[in-house]
Amino acid sequence: MIFQDESFFSFLFRTQLIYGYLDFSNIFRMNGMVRTTIIAKEQLLPIYGRINKKALYLMINRTQREKISLEQPYSHLEEFNRFLQQGVAVLTGSDFFFVRFCKECLDESYKLYGISYFKKEWEINLYCKRHKRTLSEMTGRGAKHSVEIMTRLISGGTLHDSEFIIHPPP
Repeated sequence: MIFQDESFFSFLFRTQLIYGYLDFSNIFRMNGMVRTTIIAKEQLLPIYGRINKKALYLMINRTQREKISLEQPYSHLEEFNRFLQQGVAVLTGSDFFFVRFCKECLDESYKLYGISYFKKEWEINLYCKRHKRTLSEMTGRGAKHSVEIMTRLISGGTLHDSEFIIHPPP
């Protein structure tokens, strides 16, 4: 299942989790931050190839850039094909980022769909527009910690205050 506002790293994480590929070193750096160049598990490429191409394209394109360059108007198609063929996706312009989330949004998606997901807008914002509150951020305690927290959040679990930081209002 693809959610229209889901971040691409969240989609890849959920897919790996569902299919039992529990080595998430392709998604998380050792310090627990999300890699921005992600190489999908080769074994999952045939599965990604069966997903609705338009929905997958929109997710990848939304993740990689907000605006299409007039200098290279078809570069997003090249990047989409690169993902389908080689499993390589570039998420943002920086080298890495911490995972941010709105616990209320995660709880709502879990109640609606039986699984939660992380939204694209959380990668670039510090504030949840829907709930009018600052986003929480996973603390940087390593990749294993980030995987455990994401797994718990996606499956509707709870967190302890020491496992995340709430940013002060801007």
